[in-house]
Amino acid sequence: MLLVSSQKEYILKAITIKDIQLHTVYLPYLDPIETSFGVEPNKVAVLIELITDKGVTGWGEASIEIWPGYGTETAETSYHILDNFMAPAVIGKTIENPTDFPKLIRQFRGNHHTRAGIETAVWDAFAKTNDMRLTDCFAHYLPEGHASEGFATVGISIGIQPSLDATVETIKRRLDQGYQRIKLKIKQGWDVEVARAVRAALPDVMLMLDANSDYSLSD
Repeated sequence: MLLVSSQKEYILKAITIKDIQLHTVYLPYLDPIETSFGVEPNKVAVLIELITDKGVTGWGEASIEIWPGYGTETAETSYHILDNFMAPAVIGKTIENPTDFPKLIRQFRGNHHTRAGIETAVWDAFAKTNDMRLTDCFAHYLPEGHASEGFATVGISIGIQPSLDATVETIKRRLDQGYQRIKLKIKQGWDVEVARAVRAALPDVMLMLDANSDYSLSD
């Protein structure tokens, strides 16, 4: 397959999956994040290390939780599905085109975070094999006009704080660190007033409010 980009010309090489190693991570957040359904003190994930027959390693992340509160998957179920089903189904397979990879695991229903994790590892290994930036690899399979702009506007999620003043100060600290988009957690009883306080203090901040399904249609 021949790819011509604005930067260089690529002759794309297929990858063959030789092995997949799984790593469960459980790391404390710098700041525990509180949402409408409780406090999350730790970052949990299953990292997928995909190794090709040429020794290239691609990484993916199944971004799940310890308990099925945010989604249906957990660290244990994700590891189980990967170890016993998805990994055996793809080891030894040759990937000519990363967009074809989902067909190899189509028979396994659900488990969307887990599925995304192993697919991401394929994309990473494919891009590295072809000496491409991952963003350029993605852009090749999208319509024209999706080439990388060379930067990303990075945002951060901020949990429920003990006061309005603490909320504003936390946002200011994150803005000073370079984050340009703010996703602010809210819940019933902690919503309109906190939004007003943030808008009054920071009228130009790019702001999103996230209640994690704490409201119904009647609200």
